Amino acid sequence: MMEKIAIFGGTFNPIHNGHIHLCEECDAVFQFDRILLMPTNIPPHKTAEDLASNEDRLIMCGLACEDYPKISVCDLEMQMQGVSYTVHTVKKLRELYPDAALYWIIGSDMLFSFHQWYCYREILEYVTLIAGARYPEEYEQMMEYAQRVLKAGQRVQIIRSEVLTVSSTQIRAALEKGEKAEYLNPKVEAYIRAHGLYMRSPKITK
Repeated sequence: MMEKIAIFGGTFNPIHNGHIHLCEECDAVFQFDRILLMPTNIPPHKTAEDLASNEDRLIMCGLACEDYPKISVCDLEMQMQGVSYTVHTVKKLRELYPDAALYWIIGSDMLFSFHQWYCYREILEYVTLIAGARYPEEYEQMMEYAQRVLKAGQRVQIIRSEVLTVSSTQIRAALEKGEKAEYLNPKVEAYIRAHGLYMRSPKITK
């Protein structure tokens, strides 16, 4: 039987429980053989503030998925260096896994800008895109977008999911203030605090 591999890419700055939860929600529907967490090298779609180093983000991803046998970390985009354009990544993945069915997981917020991704139609030649809707109205909007804008048929799959409403931006803001960060794996939080990530040093005045 053909192996089913899902890839979930992102800056993961830092990775949080919402990321892992989305992977689990997608897996419940599609029953993947494995899921690859793939931190970007240089994100093409946004400017990442306070971006932790590649090494730190890889380690945090590894800590976050230690208790999930199906999920592992993949440093492919970091190995490829440069800006992490998804079309280049999926071509390389097809070379690495020529006999597998490949799926690419994204959040609902990313779906609505997918037509602006570099060579987005070519991406869909290599992977099936999966996005999770957080509530019924959003599900209808996402279905309409997939049909009207992307016109990709079964190459885009929308699932109904209970997505955790948390963002890495919110977590970084809490950490900077010295507050407890919700939806952060305790091992990831311990690593962040041990290495002083996302915590700005106090200004020294003369």
